[in-house]
Amino acid sequence: MFTMTKNFAALALLVGLVGHGALAFAADMPMPDASPQGTGFSFITGDRTPAVTEKIKASSGVEQKPGAQVPLDASFVDDHGNTIALNKYFQDGKPVILQLGYFRCPMLCGVVSQKVVDSLNQIPLIPGKDFHFVYISIDPSESWELARDKKQSYLKQYLHSDTGADGWHLLTGRREIIDRVAQATGFHYLKQGNQYAHAGVLIICTPEGRVARYLSLSDNQMEPETLRLSLVEASAGKLGSIADVFFLTCFHYDGNSGKYSFFAMNLMRIGGLLTMSILGVFLVRSYSRGSRPHRNASRFEVVSPADSSTPRHPEN
Repeated sequence: MFTMTKNFAALALLVGLVGHGALAFAADMPMPDASPQGTGFSFITGDRTPAVTEKIKASSGVEQKPGAQVPLDASFVDDHGNTIALNKYFQDGKPVILQLGYFRCPMLCGVVSQKVVDSLNQIPLIPGKDFHFVYISIDPSESWELARDKKQSYLKQYLHSDTGADGWHLLTGRREIIDRVAQATGFHYLKQGNQYAHAGVLIICTPEGRVARYLSLSDNQMEPETLRLSLVEASAGKLGSIADVFFLTCFHYDGNSGKYSFFAMNLMRIGGLLTMSILGVFLVRSYSRGSRPHRNASRFEVVSPADSSTPRHPEN
């Protein structure tokens, strides 16, 4: 009993020290900055004065709105020429990667799309099976035929196009519908002539159509593992493994680095829970042992002195 008590106490002390050590580490650790980060910009080509450049930046950034609801009733034309509502891609419990840009973009859109393809080629999650990729053109003059051709160019580079082709959706629509989605997600853009200035960003959405995360190209936030974990997190546990769940508990998305960084406060909470659990088990076991009658008590029979000299014979 004494040995068991020492073991439980030592283990509880060890877990408690881990928790307190994590708290001390958290106190010295800078917390992630939740303010909007730079997202990279697709500028309009041609000569620009510094004043014009600043105006374009101010009009084409991203106002991050975590938790914002995407208008799922917004109707677009898909890359097959069919009119659909966005809720079509939010009915099967899968997260969605949302990209806003335009198919004839001479600069940034192609870079973002290429980065998406490269990252998806390196992770086990498959479009259509695990998530949806939705690309909405912000140019109302672009046709569904152009969307179809652009989709084919992506599928030629995607290594799992035989199984994941149905998970890519390129959409076109009217200006007022495009602006509904852009305003809801904080995506700002500026049109001048036939070109658009806009940010290079992916918007990770939950299966219910709410904004979960923004991933910026310029901040190197579209790396394969960051993209995978963002989808796992947005899926609310439907994707990923037990190890991913533990990782996302102890690690926090850092908007500054664009990666998941160690978050000591969560480890401290886990250490506290483990300490309480171990102490609870110890107390229960100690109480049950203390209240249990002595095992050897039934082996002895109390005999009075008067009866001790009298032989006892079994009854017939």
